[in-house]
Amino acid sequence: MAKASSRPHQPVFQAPILLQWTDEKLRQLDQAQLLNLLHNLGHQREIGRLKDADAHALEQRIAPLVTGRKGSELRKRMAKDAKDATAAAAQASADKAIAS
Repeated sequence: MAKASSRPHQPVFQAPILLQWTDEKLRQLDQAQLLNLLHNLGHQREIGRLKDADAHALEQRIAPLVTGRKGSELRKRMAKDAKDATAAAAQASADKAIAS
């Protein structure tokens, strides 16, 4: 029998996998899987593996599928984020017009 090594294993690089999340695939997921996917989207966005625009588009497609309290919280947060982004864009264009 071989003796087990006491040193830790080196991490193995795994190439990123691009999954195409079709509406059909999203509808097949249960609520826990949808919430996990949303959590993972946030993580992938933070580490730079996924562009903000791509993650936001996928969030927009997932939000209507999430039901219950989590779904309403998610939709409210997304509506607030959209409102804040619109306000920031309007303020930026107003600042640019004043500067001109």
